Amino acid sequence: MNFNKKITMALLFASGIISLPVLADIETTTVKTTTTPVPGGSETTTTRTVSKSVYPDSTTTVQTTAITPTGTAFVLPSSSTYFVIDPITGNAIGGYNPISGFTDLSLVHPGLVVINKESGRVVAGIDPSGKPIALTIIPALDPFVASIDAKRANIEAMITNCQAGGTVDPAEAGALRKELDRIATCEITAKQNDGVISYSEALQIAVDLNDLQDRLRPFMPATADTPLIAARILTTNGELVVMDDIDYRQAKMLQRIDDEYTAGRLSAQQVSTLKEQLNTVAALETKYKKDGVLSESNKHRLSTKLDIINTRLNQDVAIINEKRSRLGLKVN
Repeated sequence: MNFNKKITMALLFASGIISLPVLADIETTTVKTTTTPVPGGSETTTTRTVSKSVYPDSTTTVQTTAITPTGTAFVLPSSSTYFVIDPITGNAIGGYNPISGFTDLSLVHPGLVVINKESGRVVAGIDPSGKPIALTIIPALDPFVASIDAKRANIEAMITNCQAGGTVDPAEAGALRKELDRIATCEITAKQNDGVISYSEALQIAVDLNDLQDRLRPFMPATADTPLIAARILTTNGELVVMDDIDYRQAKMLQRIDDEYTAGRLSAQQVSTLKEQLNTVAALETKYKKDGVLSESNKHRLSTKLDIINTRLNQDVAIINEKRSRLGLKVN
């Protein structure tokens, strides 16, 4: 093409008389997993690459590596139903097949856990290939351990501020610090052997810190503090359990009743009555559940009953606080 023709084409493009075709920018995701033997186990590297057809310079690659110790085969009973969640956010990732594992590897990332749908129990973690692995042999990631340590320091500061502001008396502050020391000791003990804390132990410590922060919340001004892990993950009979909304409310109300009684803000008779009412709700929940699932209408019925019990709990605490105030005792 001579110079004059080049000028003519440039003018035609500029005036819009002719135009170049618009190319669609197609995004392609490629996941590659390689496993190689290493001393004591195997190292799995997962590489996730996202590339674009028109703008290849914008390709991004994320690579994660995990070491699985030898002899960690873990089998989940095929008679149960499972799903996968991220315990930090509480978000459900998808269903889990105990035979084939979690097949959508593009969704797999460190920290995911497998939940038994019927019981809510946390039963396993997931390795990079989507297979189940015991939580007790998965090392907790450094950022999660760091967030645990930061939360513990934050709660210590909260206790100090509450005591200085007069919302928590010295005896109650001492009890809270005793629990905080117990949690710190658990972490130290877990790290004694090789300096590494397992994911199972880290999750339990996170639950305990969540509970302690909840105990302080009534005495603190509105705060943006977020829990370490999803609030509906609790400990029942020494096991981590993901609870539905109704079970979670019952568990937290039982915990508050015990805390208020310990602090002298509920009488033994009030505690007995409140727990009897909660037992009635629990019995109704069992009756209403069909195949382990509550209908929306029954959820509403149970939630309404829990609202009534919670109102009664607040009233009972107010009655005791009024009596304490008349006697010249400190009221929180």
